[in-house]
Amino acid sequence: MRKLALAFLFLVGFSAPALASSPRALDIGPGETVWFEEDHTVPMVALTVALPSGSVYDPKGKAGLAAFATYMLNEGAGPLSSVQYQAEIAHRAIQLSMTPDRDWMIVSVSALTSQTKDAFRLLALALQKPHFDADAVERVRAQMLQALQQDASDPATVAADRFFQVYFGDHPYGHPVSGDAAGLNAIKPSDLKAFAATHWVKAGA
Repeated sequence: MRKLALAFLFLVGFSAPALASSPRALDIGPGETVWFEEDHTVPMVALTVALPSGSVYDPKGKAGLAAFATYMLNEGAGPLSSVQYQAEIAHRAIQLSMTPDRDWMIVSVSALTSQTKDAFRLLALALQKPHFDADAVERVRAQMLQALQQDASDPATVAADRFFQVYFGDHPYGHPVSGDAAGLNAIKPSDLKAFAATHWVKAGA
């Protein structure tokens, strides 16, 4: 995880004078590929990274674990509580979004160039030292269960979930990314910690 954070921070140093450039691959080490594009017409830096921690890795009986962990990314890390972490993000006008998918957790962060160092520091902190505190876990669990109830009344979502279930059957693709009520209720903070430790990693990013 430390190497992943360094890869993020490495991008901060690029400030070539050109107004814009085509995307290019950066050589940051053997087996690592980072695509970089410059456009100095807007004083911002944006980064998107996909980590191999999608719902395909949900263990049996705990459908929704990957999505649950994803939604906990900004719920406290290192010395910062959930409230403090989110206050740091808001105070610096940093945009941080986390999207669970079947194969990936997709994380996007954007910030003014003056706040880039802190943006990557906070993101690295969340990936390296997440909290998964009990109160935050229960709050996010309740939000996810409520979202499942809302999805159950949305025809498009119901149809899509049913298609994946019929087409993929017992394969991990067969259950919804957000899991189900039984799976979410079975997840403990220790499950979230173990999942993050094994899937929020540099390998495969």
